[in-house]
Amino acid sequence: MVYSSEEESGGLEYFLRWQVPICALIIILPTIGAFVVISRIQKPHLNSSDLWIPCWKNLNPVWLLIYRALVFCIMAWVLYEITSLYGATVFLFYTQWTFALVIVYFALGTIISAHGCWRYLKTPIVESEERKGFMKEESDETQSTATLTSKTNESKKVAPQYHDEEDKVKQKAGFWGYLMLIIYQTCAGASMLTDIVFWGLLLPFQSEGQFSLTLLLGCMHGLNLLFLLLDTALNNLVSIILV
Repeated sequence: MVYSSEEESGGLEYFLRWQVPICALIIILPTIGAFVVISRIQKPHLNSSDLWIPCWKNLNPVWLLIYRALVFCIMAWVLYEITSLYGATVFLFYTQWTFALVIVYFALGTIISAHGCWRYLKTPIVESEERKGFMKEESDETQSTATLTSKTNESKKVAPQYHDEEDKVKQKAGFWGYLMLIIYQTCAGASMLTDIVFWGLLLPFQSEGQFSLTLLLGCMHGLNLLFLLLDTALNNLVSIILV
C-alpha cells in the first residue's frame, strides 16, 4: 500500500498502466477458481450455538462477546484514524477493504454473541446443553442404573417450554449465521494475503519516498490477522470440507 501524492494526482492514467490488467487477472483467475471449488464443496453443518459458544468448555461465552466487541471498537478506531489522515482515497487500496471486512465480521459476531448470551441466560440450567458443556463436567458413563433412572424421572418433571428452549438453542444457523461463517473464512484468506504482501514484499523493497512505516500503518497490516487468529483460537466455527 502506497500513499504518495504522485499516484493520487495521476487520475485515470494511473489505472491505464500495464500493471492494472495484470492485477485484474490476479483477482479474476482466483475468483473463477473459487467458484469451481465452491461447486464441489459440501455445505457444512452449523448450529446457531456454534456462532457464540467458545470451543473451550470452561470458558464462559460472555468472554468471547467482550473480546469481539473490544476488537470491533479498536479496529473501527484504526480505520477512522487512517481515513482521517489520508482521506477517502485510501479505499482505492485492497488493504482498507480487507480491514473493513474484518470489522464487519466482528460487528456481526458481537451482535450474534450478545443474542446468544441473552438466550443462554434465559435457558434453565437443567436443560441447557451449552451450560453443561462449560459449567460442569458431563456425567460419568459408568454411573449405576439406579442413578440413571433417577435422572430420567427428574427430567420428566421439567416443563415443556424448557425442552422447546433447548431445541431453539440447538437449531441450525440461519442466514446471518452462514453469512458470518462466509465473512469469517473470506477475512482469513484476505488478511493473510494483505499482510504477507505488505510485510514480505512492499516494506522490504520500498523505494525511498514511497511511504514510511508508522504505527497506524503497522496496525492496519497486523491487527486484522492477529485478531482473527485469536478469535479462531476461541470460537467454535466449522470449516468448509471439500468433497
